[in-house]
Amino acid sequence: ISAPSTGSLEFVSATPQVIGINGGGQTASAAVKFLVKDINGNPVVDGTSVSFVMTGPSGGKLPANGGEYIGDLDSTPTTATASTVAGNATVILNSGSVAGPVTLKASVTSGSQTSTASSAVISIGGGVPSAAHFNLATTKFNLPGLVKSDSQATISAYIADRFGNYNVLTGTSVSFYTEAG
Repeated sequence: ISAPSTGSLEFVSATPQVIGINGGGQTASAAVKFLVKDINGNPVVDGTSVSFVMTGPSGGKLPANGGEYIGDLDSTPTTATASTVAGNATVILNSGSVAGPVTLKASVTSGSQTSTASSAVISIGGGVPSAAHFNLATTKFNLPGLVKSDSQATISAYIADRFGNYNVLTGTSVSFYTEAG
C-alpha cells in the first residue's frame, strides 16, 4: 500500500522570530518549521523531502551577501532540503553580518504536483553599537544659555553596529549630559 500523495504545505513557526547578526550578542539562528499534509489532511509519511529557498536580507537578491545561510554551510547557502518527521520539516536559518528581513519559501513535489508556502518575515537585527558609527546632530549650535532663558535645541544621536547596520539591539540606551546649562 502506497502512502497518499501530498495535499498541502503550510508555514508553522520560526523560533525565534527575531535573531541578531552573527557575533552581535543575540541568538544568531532560528528554527523554521513547515507542515506537510497528504490529500486526506493527515501529516505525510516520514522522510518526505522538502526544499527551501531563502531571500533577504539583501533586498531579496541572491546570493546572500552577508554570510547568512540556511541548513548546513556549503556552496549553496540560500537553498537547503529537509525530510519530514511527523509531517514537519525544519530548517535552521543562520544569520550573517547584514541586518534585514528574511523569508523562506518551502516546496514539496508529489508526482507532477508541487506545493509551495512562504514563511512569515524573520528579522535579522543589528548588533551592539560601535563608537566608529556614532554621530550627533543638533538643530541649533551655541545656545546663548547665560544670556537668554528657554533657548532650546534638539539633539539627535545616530548609532549603528560595527557593520553599519542602523537597527542595533532593541533596548540600547543612549545617555546625554551637558558641560553647562
